[in-house]
Amino acid sequence: YWSQATIGEVYTLHVLLLAAALFLLLRWYAAPSRSRFLVAAATIAGLAASNHVTSLALVPAALLFVLLAAPSRLRRLRVVTACGLGFALGLSPYLYLPLRAAAGAPYVWGDPTTLAGFWSVVTGSLYRDLILAAPLAGSGLRAAHVATLLLDQFGWPGLALQVVGLWTLWQSHRPVVALLAALALPIVAFAAVFPARDSEVYLLPLFLAGTLCFAVGLLVASRALLDLLDRRLPSSPRPAARWLPISALVLALLGLFPAGSLLRHYPSLDLSADATAQQYAVTTLAALPPRALLLVEGDRQAFSLWYLQLVEGRRPDVAVVELNLLTFPWYAARLPQHYPGLTIPRPPVDVDSLLQANAERPLYTTSGAPRRGFDLVPTGDLFRLVPRGA
Repeated sequence: YWSQATIGEVYTLHVLLLAAALFLLLRWYAAPSRSRFLVAAATIAGLAASNHVTSLALVPAALLFVLLAAPSRLRRLRVVTACGLGFALGLSPYLYLPLRAAAGAPYVWGDPTTLAGFWSVVTGSLYRDLILAAPLAGSGLRAAHVATLLLDQFGWPGLALQVVGLWTLWQSHRPVVALLAALALPIVAFAAVFPARDSEVYLLPLFLAGTLCFAVGLLVASRALLDLLDRRLPSSPRPAARWLPISALVLALLGLFPAGSLLRHYPSLDLSADATAQQYAVTTLAALPPRALLLVEGDRQAFSLWYLQLVEGRRPDVAVVELNLLTFPWYAARLPQHYPGLTIPRPPVDVDSLLQANAERPLYTTSGAPRRGFDLVPTGDLFRLVPRGA
């Protein structure tokens, strides 16, 4: 969890919204006549889907949960309609995309100002080809990696408590087990066939489901420990004097789990003194002459440089162009909006045509890859592109 909680990414909010929706579903499960919890859960589910598309796994999981717990609710038109409207309301943040794009926002993914472009952004069409792209030969290793991650998150005692919690829920609350399984397992399968470098973070819903089972197991173990201590400790005429030390001991034992996790993971997750991105961006921009065109590759390079330019207002004269994005027509079309002095050749725009059109500017790149018609001259951590024969 903490590896995502200390950075600016979508996954912390992703888990928070899923946890909120699960909480509301469980509140409804405790009192099925209170349909407002279902409507609230549907609204949060829509909001979660607007944040990360894998949250849509919550929809069939919730339907299965309601079908097993109180199927009569699905026959009430008013409840179903209210849930549908709530889910649609939760999706409303998507409307922000075309509004901000039309208002000239500096960086908006895709072209959501058209219906086709909006649908492409919402459905993540760019990544569709990656689904099922992971080789089946490595499925066993990926499954083992999931088990390793679970062990790393909870440890052997935590996994044992998860098994106890899962068994307890299976004995008395099987719809809850179905809900957690229907939410977590499809996302685990998706992560297994989606070969993204950060596919591990897609497993966070699995860890969330595991945490709920862990909590139930912890409750069962705590009650068993309390009963054991109650039988072993001598009786007292004052109940408070008897139960206070017992409760304190149980709480201390429970605190061992988060304390142990903190001691194990804090050194690797402490980013309080990590200024790598800022130092890179400041040093890079300071090394460039006026009106330079800098070609960068990857989010790590581009985002830190754009942050200094857009948020702190540093070096607006430098045009920072991300090479991977240059393959998209919408990105090339927006470059003059960000850098008015930059010359954009006729479509289709590629790296070579962009360099040729701006040959009068100082040209730099972070990569040592050769470019047609230019010689590479190392300049510190950068490479200057000099027209061949100049």
